[in-house]
Amino acid sequence: MNTQLRRGMTLLLIVFMVSFSLIALEAFSAMPSTTLKSKYVIVGQEKIPREECLIVDIDGGRQAAPKVQNPFIIGATGMGGGAWICAIELLYYVNIVNGTIDWWLATGLKYDPDYMGLTLYLRKGVTWSDGEPFTAEDVVFTYQMLLNYGPQLNWGALVQEWVEDVKALDKYTVYFRFKKPCPRFHLTILSSWGWPPPIVPKHIWEKVDPTKFDNYPPVWTGPYELVEATETRFVWKRRDDYWAAKVLGPEYLPKPKYVIYTWPGPEEKRVAEMARHMLDSICDIDVGAFLELKKKNPYVRAWHKDPPYTFLDPCPRYIMINTRRYPWNMSEVRWAVSRAINRTRIIKVAYKGTTTPCEILIPAYKWHVDRFISKVEDIIKKYDPCKYDPEETIRIFESLGFKRGSDGVWVTPNGTRLSLTILAPAPWIEIKRIAMFVAEDLKKVGIDAVVKVLEGAPFSDAWNRNNFEAMSAWMCYSASDPYYLFEYYHSRYYAPTGNVSAANHEGYRNPELDRLVDELAVIPPEDPRVVDYYRRLTEIIMRDLPSIPITQAVKLVPFDYYYWEGWPTAENPYCAPCNWWPIFKLVLHRIKPTGRRPPTETLTQQYMWIIAIVIVVILILVGLLIYRRRRRRA
Repeated sequence: MNTQLRRGMTLLLIVFMVSFSLIALEAFSAMPSTTLKSKYVIVGQEKIPREECLIVDIDGGRQAAPKVQNPFIIGATGMGGGAWICAIELLYYVNIVNGTIDWWLATGLKYDPDYMGLTLYLRKGVTWSDGEPFTAEDVVFTYQMLLNYGPQLNWGALVQEWVEDVKALDKYTVYFRFKKPCPRFHLTILSSWGWPPPIVPKHIWEKVDPTKFDNYPPVWTGPYELVEATETRFVWKRRDDYWAAKVLGPEYLPKPKYVIYTWPGPEEKRVAEMARHMLDSICDIDVGAFLELKKKNPYVRAWHKDPPYTFLDPCPRYIMINTRRYPWNMSEVRWAVSRAINRTRIIKVAYKGTTTPCEILIPAYKWHVDRFISKVEDIIKKYDPCKYDPEETIRIFESLGFKRGSDGVWVTPNGTRLSLTILAPAPWIEIKRIAMFVAEDLKKVGIDAVVKVLEGAPFSDAWNRNNFEAMSAWMCYSASDPYYLFEYYHSRYYAPTGNVSAANHEGYRNPELDRLVDELAVIPPEDPRVVDYYRRLTEIIMRDLPSIPITQAVKLVPFDYYYWEGWPTAENPYCAPCNWWPIFKLVLHRIKPTGRRPPTETLTQQYMWIIAIVIVVILILVGLLIYRRRRRRA
């Protein structure tokens, strides 16, 4: 009996030891540590020290065609990998954060007194990445290319609309002659806060078809060259022969030797990467995720140090309705949809209270409030576009003769069942959430609304080709001047479903709006007459509601201060904090290394595994030894 008891206790001891070993293994695997992956970044066959690399995530997720680096191809899906920041340089940068212009490839411009022409002055000493000089001939060639190809290229239709001719007056001076007065040419066509037509090297592009040219590897004037391009990673290597370091001073050579745009995956994976200092900037994350990240990484902060943390983005969020389709072509139906949407709930739940409703698709920057919103506030209040009143939705449908079907869904007088598919982009979480909440609200009032989530490339294609019923979307056109909100709806941009259009994807057409926009276009922004046009155009937009505004846009963009410092903040607003905007290039010239090395633990994870396995083996051997000895005694 004693022998059996001893054997049982020995077996129990062995089971305990094995269980303890397995628990130890699990604990070791969960311990935070610095592995070789976080000490180095692998580029080709090289191990690049982590502290020499700036790593940011790709806005929009996977890039379907990473080796198509031609921004003029409509629907190009490889340009989100950092080209606009690391390699493409603008003539100048319109800084919407502080209202200034940062001159770059150009040094100045001058309008003719009648705004029928503009003279552009270029910076001397600029060179392309292949060493060729950047001159007026490159600017002339770029705009002539857009004039020749028109709507076959991005920006082509816009340039054809305004530019009559462009010519070089000398090696560093360009003259644009307009078809009609164009006092806003410098705000959106020549350059902008966002993505204007980039200047291309004539000596390369004159030999290719720009509608088919991949432009890989790309040649631009910027400080980095592209050395790797995949769907989820773009690696840019610094060029130490960068022109600005010679012309403007050595301090203009960016400090990061490599800039890496990467797509780790969903939000939780991006947060995990920044928690262990393997991501220096994240495009946008949820407030809850940000707060959890700060607990794991005390070096993280956003635009504001304290709540709400967020940066006011210039692209208000809205629901884009395809007005080419019945019954969405009826303004009354669009108003019924708007009244059914509970924006307060969207802000409270989807945004955690960090934004405000958007009544008209203009970003609520102070200068927009002063120059525009305050001048039309009474008209906006009259229509109250953000009012939540589902009972009014029902009254509107009943007044139009709609009847509820047996399933509770409204049916129009011609028998059309009121259903709506809302497209939403998978990579942009908050925009996708808006679609989800809107669909829930519409279902409550008898609209059979569903959300279809698409990856970035097919979502963009549906947008560009007007191939949708509704989309959860964003409006960036009005960021630099209110005129462009109204110009967006001009019928010259109308295209049937399935065809590409540069603007007015809603398909809205109104001759009265067209006439007023055409008249406003030739009036300088500072002219007092613009206010009357703003008021009349706002009345039209409020009355017809071609788009359904939802919220002001905010971005929570975390930066990790472990390896790099000098990021833009509300206290130091030299630039927007958005790593996907072209103007983020200015950040590359401002951030500096902190001098910190990769963090280390007493034991790295790989050695923990080895030690844990050794412990398991020792425990098992000890258990077997004890068992054998007791067996002999028995």
